[in-house]
Amino acid sequence: MTPISAVGGTLASIEIPIDGMKKARADMSKASLKIAGGEIEPEAFVELLSAQYTFAANAQVLKVMDETIGTVLDTVA
Repeated sequence: MTPISAVGGTLASIEIPIDGMKKARADMSKASLKIAGGEIEPEAFVELLSAQYTFAANAQVLKVMDETIGTVLDTVA
């Protein structure tokens, strides 16, 4: 695999963490609305925290992908 094709593959798979972040954002919103509506069941808080950690994990994956692309491009250049 050439460095350029590696970058292309990475760019194509960038949608995976972005989709994960979108889903986590929707889950956070849903859980927040439950809590704001007065639902004090532990499940609502667990859903909120789970979505928060899912978002952070996907953001970290995106950051690492960005760093990897930068490293590959620096190597090629």
